[in-house]
This record gives sequence, C-alpha cells and structure tokens, in this order.
Amino acid sequence: EKKTNIFSKITEKFTKSADVSVLSANAQKIYKIANEDFCADELVEPLGVSITEVQSAIMELELSGIVKSVPGGRYKILK
Repeated sequence: EKKTNIFSKITEKFTKSADVSVLSANAQKIYKIANEDFCADELVEPLGVSITEVQSAIMELELSGIVKSVPGGRYKILK
C-alpha cells in the first residue's frame, strides 16, 4: 500500500489534473500557463490584465486547493 501511495503522489506531482472548468477565465489561464512555481508579477504581461486581477485569480485557485503560497511571494501548483 505504501508503494501505491508513493507512486500516486509522484504521478500527481508531474501531471496537472485539476478540473478548472468551473473557475474564472483568468484562473483557468493561470493554471494553463504558469510553471509549477510562479510569482503573480510574472503573469501580468502574458495575461494582459492588472496585478489585482491576477491576484484575485490566484486567490480563487488557492481556495480551490489548486495552488498554495510558498515563501518569497511565490505560488506552487498542487494539482
């Protein structure tokens, strides 16, 4: 059973598998274009929206359990 758990954790780490279809358009775009580890400022230009809109979408992803904040003002995609 421990081997199965380890394997599934490794698989989850390397595949994006969250259902983001219920999230806002900006949250979906962030999920698609962000690297595993990212900063909100890095997404303003590619998305063509304000930092406030990016932060709002990141908060939405956090509340959905898809993203978590990590030290240094960065975020990490969990799913």
